[in-house]
This record gives sequence, structure tokens and C-alpha cells, in this order.
Amino acid sequence: AWRARIGALDQKVSTKNSAYKVLRALLNYAVARKLIEKSPMSGLRPFRDPCAVPDAVKLRYYTKDEFQKFIAVGKKEAEAADTLRAWGIYIFFMLAYYTGMRKGEINALRWNDVEGSYIWVRRSITQKIKGEKWVETPPKTPASVRRIQMPAPLIAALDEHKARQMKAEGWEPSLFICGGPAPIPDTVLENANKTWGERAGLPHITVHEFRHSHASLLCNAGINIKEIARRLGHSDVETTLKTYAH
Repeated sequence: AWRARIGALDQKVSTKNSAYKVLRALLNYAVARKLIEKSPMSGLRPFRDPCAVPDAVKLRYYTKDEFQKFIAVGKKEAEAADTLRAWGIYIFFMLAYYTGMRKGEINALRWNDVEGSYIWVRRSITQKIKGEKWVETPPKTPASVRRIQMPAPLIAALDEHKARQMKAEGWEPSLFICGGPAPIPDTVLENANKTWGERAGLPHITVHEFRHSHASLLCNAGINIKEIARRLGHSDVETTLKTYAH
């Protein structure tokens, strides 16, 4: 009923989706605080422009070589600053490219979510909620709760980062992998993404499009589409095919 009422308004799709995001964040907050058992927004998709034509060209991503240029700039930045925050930003983009996790899922990762060469995705972080810097919520969908195997470069980077964090006072396994006591703000990640891309001479892609970059990496490696869907946390293969079939 809510969707039908908002959908009937004479407003832009982006405006309707702003309302959608606010309501979803509020209900996820209620779930996290155990005020309700399940969000009624589960399974309710964002509003879409009925006149929009899917265009594969709009799907932007970094190739493997492009990512290597991007992350090399990021590593130099981290080495120059040599702070846990700087290294945390570097690790964030390593996780984004090598796991395909959503931004909120990466921000919510804690060291006790890592088991050997696997990462457990169990929660997400929502930022920019009025009155709160960040709120921990359940993942986007039930399918988003998943275990992801990590490749060797990411395992090595995480091992080095963990050693750095363990040297700091107050270390414990419940700390956030990228931010330590608190998640890294979205604006900090966005600024780093833009700066590193420019210095690497690469076209700009959004933080979310590192998820597309991971899917591209898997597709070109010949990974089965069902496994790609599972790693991305899609509830069905159809969703994955609609986005990446081209």
C-alpha cells in the first residue's frame, strides 16, 4: 500500500527512492534494536523509471590491470601516511575488489568475521541517519548472509593489517577491520576513491562499482554464474544475469 501510494505521486523516481531509503533504514534500525522481528521492506525493490532502457554501456568497472594501477596509488598513500586510518582505507578497496561485498557490508566487517581464508558476511552499516553517525543493521537480504573465500593477495593484505592493529592499544577481535573502533565515513572513502583514480589516470567509478569490478573479474575467470550470484549475495541467478549477462 505504501509503495502504491508513493509510486502514484507526481515526483521524480530519485525522490521516491529517497523516501524508500529512509523508510528502509528506519525499519532496519528497528530490527537491529529488536523492536520488530523483520522489516516489512524485505523483498520490496526500489522504484524504477518505467521508461528507462537498460544500457550495458552504463555499467562501469575496473579491469584487473586498471585495479592494479588504482590500488598501487592507494598503497603509496597508506605508506606515506602510515596511520591505521590510511591503511584501513587501502584495505577497504582491497576487500571491495576481491570480494564484491557491498560498502555497508565491508564497513561492518570485524576481525572475528574472518575464519582462515574465508569471510563471513553477517551485518551491514548504514550511515547518514539523522541523529546517528552510523547504525549496524542486518544485511540487505537473507541471501546476503554468506561466506566468501578470499584470494591470496587479499589474505596477505589482511594479515599485515591485523598485525598493525594488534600493535595499537585496546585491540580486540570485535574491532572493525577497516575502521577499528568505528566505521570509516562514506565521504572519506569517496574522496580517496576519486583521488586515487585521478592519480592513476583512470576513469572515475563509484565505490559501489567496485562490486561490478569484482563480478567482471569472476566472469573473465570463468567462474560459474551460480557461484558469482552467491558471492554477490543475490537471492537468485536471474538478478545476476540481468546485470552481467553482457
